[in-house]
This record gives sequence, structure tokens and C-alpha cells, in this order.
Amino acid sequence: MQRQLQKHYSITAEDSGSIERVIYESAVRMVNEILMP
Repeated sequence: MQRQLQKHYSITAEDSGSIERVIYESAVRMVNEILMP
């Protein structure tokens, strides 16, 4: 599931620019910390 999300969001981030990429990367980091403390 996470791999699919990363694939989808990396494509989206390339299309829409660096601000959304930064937001996405910080969100991924938070999720990773929640799932794997």
C-alpha cells in the first residue's frame, strides 16, 4: 500500500511543483513514525 502511495505522489509532486513535494515528504515521514516508532 505504501509503495503505491509513494509512486502516485512522486508523479503528482513532479507535476505540481516543489511545495507539494515538501508537504508530501513531511507527511510520509510522519506516517512512518506513527507506523514504526
